[in-house]
Order: sequence, then C-alpha cells, then structure tokens
Amino acid sequence: MNESEPAAPEVMTPELLTDMAMKLKCRGASDIEIGSMLMSQGLTHEEASLVLQNLPVSEEMREQIKENNTGLAKGVLALLAGIMITMVSYSNAGPGKSYTIASGLIAYGMWKTISSLMKPKDL
Repeated sequence: MNESEPAAPEVMTPELLTDMAMKLKCRGASDIEIGSMLMSQGLTHEEASLVLQNLPVSEEMREQIKENNTGLAKGVLALLAGIMITMVSYSNAGPGKSYTIASGLIAYGMWKTISSLMKPKDL
C-alpha cells in the first residue's frame, strides 16, 4: 500500500457490532446509548433496535444487574432514613437543646448509592 493512500475503513460485521453492544450493556450503558453507537456505525434505527432486542443476556449478567439494583435501593433507603431521623430529632429538640444527626447512616447511604452507580460492570 502506498503511504499517500488512506487506510481502508474497518468493516463492522454483525458479530462485531453485537459484541460491542454486549460490552456496552455489561458496563451499564442504556439502550439509547447502545442504539446511538450502533447507528453511528451505519445501522438504521430499525436494525439497531433489532440488535438490541436480540442481545443475549447471561445469567451472570442478570445477577450483576440485580446486585447493583439491590445495592442502589439499600443505599437510597439508608440515606433517606438517616435524613428522616435527623429531621425528626431536630424538629423535636427545643430551642438550644441538642439533637441527633444520623451521620453514620447518611454516610453509609451515600457510599452504598455511589458505589452501586460506579461499580464496574465488566463481566
């Protein structure tokens, strides 16, 4: 090949596109993000939708998604419980009196929520 000739573009086979879509799905990408990636590779909206509908989902992937959703729910509940306990304690305290800040519960809730959202999803 001559140096002045541009390199031939890589041909994206259906298998490569499906593999790319699966990797994105495992990393937590939404269907919209995956569809946009597929359409940027030259697929029509209908073809991208078809690829998304036919993505195989392994049992391991289902477990990972379930674990992340459970962690997220626990984190949000702990965060809300900590805020509610603090608010009730503050509202029941008289002027100049002490009240409880549920900082441990709030911190745990924030940590669990953020870690569930940021967890790597490579399988």
